Amino acid sequence: MTPSKLRLRALKAGKTRVNVWGDDGVALTYDILIHAPIEELRKVLDEEFANQEVTLRQLAGSVMLSGSIREAETRDNIESVARQFFPRVINNLRLIRQREAEPLPVKLQASIFELSHYDLQKHSLKWPLDNSKAGQMSHQVLATQGEVAEFLQAAHDKNLLRRIAAPVISTVEGRRASFETGGQMPLVVAAGSTEGKVRLQQWGVRMQLLPTRLANGKLRLGVQPRINQIDVTKAAKIDTVTLPGIRTHQHDLLIDLAEGESLMLYGMPMNRIVREKQDLPLLSDLPLLGDSFYKSTKIEDKIELFIIVAPAQTAEDKVASTP
Repeated sequence: MTPSKLRLRALKAGKTRVNVWGDDGVALTYDILIHAPIEELRKVLDEEFANQEVTLRQLAGSVMLSGSIREAETRDNIESVARQFFPRVINNLRLIRQREAEPLPVKLQASIFELSHYDLQKHSLKWPLDNSKAGQMSHQVLATQGEVAEFLQAAHDKNLLRRIAAPVISTVEGRRASFETGGQMPLVVAAGSTEGKVRLQQWGVRMQLLPTRLANGKLRLGVQPRINQIDVTKAAKIDTVTLPGIRTHQHDLLIDLAEGESLMLYGMPMNRIVREKQDLPLLSDLPLLGDSFYKSTKIEDKIELFIIVAPAQTAEDKVASTP
């Protein structure tokens, strides 16, 4: 501009170096920092990161960023924009550490039933599943509609399902839960070639469940049932006392249940003898003495055990569906 004045026009933010020589040949070096007005930077941040609270403070030729940011990527993007306005950026933006998501609660309704094949025959209900065999446990996913669901509902309506227990299991996903129904009974175990001793043995149903929610909305169940049934065919005798034995079923399965679906375990039949009383013609009609004249018939019956586990509490008037 004059022999003693020099004007520089900034093209962009950054830093540069200017060397100036005087008439005497002595050189002077100047470090120059170039930045835009801080208000321009604030305007851009307000427009591009409106949901972020960022405080700007100018320190000489630098800008200091302060505030709390939830994502590391957003923190880096804000710093990158600030460097377009100021060559020196002090990034004091603090990342907010997000709390780990709490596991969601899971409520499971288990229903344990017994069903007599003899009762089904009397009510003309057809058994819809494959014939079960002693010592085998089967399972299937039970939907709200279908042949099996309609069969169970019909048996329920005719009061043919004998409910043994209906435990409700409340847990959270990823946490193992269990329930147990039944009791203890004396069991004879060998103590020698001709002797035996008695110890208590658990009978009934014991089940462990591990629920996990999947990204597709289904509930994955890890199920480990153990069923101890009283078996009179394995009876043992000590002196004059006869004690029945125990038959054990175990299973380990992993099943995915969608909305409205349940897990059904079955296939653990027990054979029993049913005595049916029949009146004798004419003799049974005699006054006062009629009740004394009858005959009884032994009928072999097969009792099926059902265990139904639903991801929600089952309505009292339904046995194969969830609300």
